[in-house]
This record gives sequence, C-alpha cells and structure tokens, in this order.
Amino acid sequence: MPFRHCGRVCSPWPGVHQQCRRSSHSIGSGSNNKRSRPLVHLSSAPGSKYGGKEIGSPYPIIPHDTSPINSVEDRSIDVPWYARRSISPDDYRYEATAIAALPPEGPNPNHDSARAVGRLAREAMDVALSTMRPGITTDDINAHVFDFIVSRGAYPSLLLYRGFPKSICTSINEVMYLGVPDMRPIEIGDVVSVAIGCYKHGLHAKVCDTVVVQGLDPYETCSTTTLEDSRDERTHRLVQATREALEEAVAVCQAGVKISEIGRTIQSVADRYDYRIVKDWNGHGIGREFECLPQVKHLRNDDTTVLQPDMMLTIEPILVEGHAAHVKWSNGHTVCSVDGGMAAQSGLSLLILDGGAEVVSR
Repeated sequence: MPFRHCGRVCSPWPGVHQQCRRSSHSIGSGSNNKRSRPLVHLSSAPGSKYGGKEIGSPYPIIPHDTSPINSVEDRSIDVPWYARRSISPDDYRYEATAIAALPPEGPNPNHDSARAVGRLAREAMDVALSTMRPGITTDDINAHVFDFIVSRGAYPSLLLYRGFPKSICTSINEVMYLGVPDMRPIEIGDVVSVAIGCYKHGLHAKVCDTVVVQGLDPYETCSTTTLEDSRDERTHRLVQATREALEEAVAVCQAGVKISEIGRTIQSVADRYDYRIVKDWNGHGIGREFECLPQVKHLRNDDTTVLQPDMMLTIEPILVEGHAAHVKWSNGHTVCSVDGGMAAQSGLSLLILDGGAEVVSR
C-alpha cells in the first residue's frame, strides 16, 4: 500500500529513499531544485548495494515544522566562540594543537570542572528522558532542556554548532544522527536517540542515550519483561547492543592504550549482534572545544594514536540494524538509513587516567 512521504506518494522501503534520490524533489521541502536533493552515502560495504533488506518502518520519519531558534539572553552565561558571531563552515575543523582537550593549568581543578559539566550534561539528559512520553513533541523536549541548562548558568553546546538550530539532537527510528527537534508528536514504539552537550567552566561535555517509548514512562525501555511484539523485541535488542558496545569500549580505555582498541571493541559487539556501525560518525576529543582531536573511530581501524593521561574524549557509537548507507536531508543536518533500518546511539564523555578511564557524564 503506497503511503505519503516527502510530499508525494512513494513506495514502501527500501525503494522510498532511492526513489527520492532519483527524483528532483527534496525531502520535506517540495522543491524541484536539483541542488536540494537528498544525498546518498554508502558508508559501509559499498559493493553489496543497499537494497538487500526490506526492514524499514511503514511510516518513515519526515521533517515537520520547527519553532524559532532559542537565544541565551543571560549575559552572565559564558558561551563558546561559535555562539558569538556568524561562522563560516571553514571555521569548524579538528585543531591539531587541541589533542590535550583540557586546559593546561593543572590536573586537579580541570578534572573537577570536567566532572561538574559532565554531571550537568547527565542531569540535562535526565530532564529530556523524564519529559519524553507519547504525544509530546521533540520541540517541547528541546525547550525543557534548554531552560534547564540555561537555569544552571551553562550553554547548550549543540546550539548553533555548525549551524545546528536546536539545543539537543533527537533522532527517531531510522534517523541515524543530527535529528532536529520539531513538531512531530512522539508515538508509542518510537526509538528515540537523544544527544546533549553542555558548556560551563570553559569546558564542554556530551552524553547520548536511546530509549524505546512504551508508555508514559520512557524508562520502561529498561524493563526485562518479555515483549510479545516483534518490533519491540528487535528495538530493545538494538538499544541493548549499542549500550553494551559503549560500556565495553569504555572498559578498555586507559593511558597507554591505542585508540584503535575502542573501535575494535565496538566492532566486536556489533558483529556479535549482526548490526552495522555508522562509520561516518566518530567520537572525538572534547573539553575547551566541543570537537577536537583525537578522532575516535567506532569500527576496526589502524589508528596508532595512544591515549594519554588527562585526555578528555567522547565515545558515541551508532548501530543500525540494516545497511549503513544513508540519506542526508535537505536541512543539511539530519541523516537517516537508506533502507529504513532502525538506529540507536549511546555516548559518554570520559577522562583518560593512568589506571583506566573516569566517565564524567554518567
């Protein structure tokens, strides 16, 4: 049965996004301008094509209206450099000099500041998850989180970073990353990945989590009750695998370990569950900058970078149940799976220490 998608009637998955690519219209815009076509990227196994699995949702996520961009009116709040002026894309880059992601004044005060901003990011995530329920919009959740972060004298790191218009990312179902909060009501069964960053004390911290919305309490996703619905079983399994991948990756982190061990560990968990990794999404150094070196690849790689004491970085893998090829929406941010496969993300900020790693945003 055809369904309405992208302002026209398209065929069910996986052909919907392929059809959208071949046509001249833009996802969510109704434009016939060729420059606004969604871009298809084959992010893994390009030789295998991406039409092998027809696993997607019968009602794919499409863009909805959004509210105006929030602004931080409190001048006493310290804001990062990209929030102060109009930024060109060339201003965003991994700085080779920024490998030491913490300021150089000494370990103890900096660690305390990192812990404080990490706790704040976690509390902001708790606000988002406690607000999430069927019928509420992701735009509403964004507003709650923005108010919370600003009330604590901090800045939401994602707001205006690379032009992103909101304070949190909300990626639903087949949306892999950088979902822009909008007016779509959340529905029972939605897989919602939330990413939040905070900036305070001159440092950033970030946290990501995914829940399956079951009822009035999103934390029901942690329930061990046997689920009768096959989609519930499959989405809970995906969320569980993503959390396991993150936790096992954190466990291998300590000073002196090659950063490639993180990717190797995540890949082994993904292989165990038969999921794909979104390789175009990396973890990274974090601290004075929201993104800096080192890049943290989430799949097997040969990076010889060695973790150093006092490094602060994020690990934030995204696993997808289908092919890892993806479509980029015309808003320039949102990316979704090309075959409709569900995606889930888990992420934390951590400090590298001599004897292990300390998670600051748990």
